[in-house]
Amino acid sequence: RASREEVDFKLEAANALMAVRALKRFKIDVGCATPLIDHCSRRVLTMEFIDGWKITDVHRLPPGTDREALVRPLVDAFSTLVFCEGLIHGDA
Repeated sequence: RASREEVDFKLEAANALMAVRALKRFKIDVGCATPLIDHCSRRVLTMEFIDGWKITDVHRLPPGTDREALVRPLVDAFSTLVFCEGLIHGDA
């Protein structure tokens, strides 16, 4: 079940913005969509568009890609957000 806080997209936008700022502050270079605050409401969440593909689509990786080097910043990002900032942000 979702709590009222989990479906309040103004709160979700604020948390996403905190995540983006934390990643910048810790100098972790990963893509994280920024919420477009002026276009968000309690019932609508609008984020910037980032073109890309899922990291699990490994067939799209160029031959010889170092997967460990690719995933390391993602692990750093999630770890930093959870353990340093107390945030759980699935869009990071």
